[in-house]
Amino acid sequence: MLRLDRDQECYDFIKWWAHVPGSYDFGDASRPYLDTRDADVFEPLSVVLTRFQSLSHLVSLTLLKLRLYHDLKAVLGMSDQGVRDWLNTTKKQYHELIEAVHKANPHFWEVFVDDGSDGLPEIYGLGSKEEALLVKEWCTKSWQESGNAYAIIEADTTHLVSVYQGTSTPSPTAAPTTGRPTPIVALCVDYPELVNDVYKGIISRITSKVQMDQATTPEKALELLGKTPRPPVILVADSHIGRNNKVLESVADCLYAGSTVILCGCFSTMISEGQFTRMFTRLGLPWRRGSYTRETTKLWPGPRSALAGLGRCKPFLICARPRSREEYGQAKV
Repeated sequence: MLRLDRDQECYDFIKWWAHVPGSYDFGDASRPYLDTRDADVFEPLSVVLTRFQSLSHLVSLTLLKLRLYHDLKAVLGMSDQGVRDWLNTTKKQYHELIEAVHKANPHFWEVFVDDGSDGLPEIYGLGSKEEALLVKEWCTKSWQESGNAYAIIEADTTHLVSVYQGTSTPSPTAAPTTGRPTPIVALCVDYPELVNDVYKGIISRITSKVQMDQATTPEKALELLGKTPRPPVILVADSHIGRNNKVLESVADCLYAGSTVILCGCFSTMISEGQFTRMFTRLGLPWRRGSYTRETTKLWPGPRSALAGLGRCKPFLICARPRSREEYGQAKV
């Protein structure tokens, strides 16, 4: 119904199912069925949030509230105090629903914004990752067709991201040799032709000195990152890593094992703020995206001791130089 812009009917549908009694006889055609009409979409969430609420209904209601908030804001503006109160209530309900979805299934939001999720399961349990995968399949298109709702939820759920701890026994990185140049890995999955065209000069200079294996598909990226020994250097040339947890976790495993990871090329221009924050939160780093400006980047000296409490990380390239070592963890990338 949301995909047909029938938001009121969608709310009526969700409310009816929220209140249908467990003793309801679906075989009795004389009983009322889906007879809720023109319910108050601004009423308290307690009216529709019941103990056994369907996850797909919760996700749909979250989108409905987000759409309602932005539609009202565009039409009514913020000049009147009554309107501001109305909008603030709707926005509050939207954020409460984000938490309600997370409580119903802690896996959902992470699965929902991940392009690297597994295939659809045959069976599932309530609150399981399998349930999250199924509901994602049912609900994704309605979010993608609702303006920038998908990007908004991607950013608004970053506080729910869990830190990736890495594999228990990471493989070592390749040791430097004096013979054949040590191979490095370049990840450019989303727009390989663009990366190779725009940065052909620097790519040529790199490949004249070392062997570089390029991954242009998620499968190839996982293959190259999973090799033993791990690649000593990984060039992340676009934003695919911000949307694919499997690739991100493979990069993190290499990072924890001693690889140097360099974010370069089209990464900063292609990654969204939500993807950026989720990515570094997943790595246990409280970094936030800074202003997009042209800067000369330098590697901050002595970062290993500063990062000791934040995981087994070697340095990334950073643009905003902190004033002291204590501020390193809050530096903007």
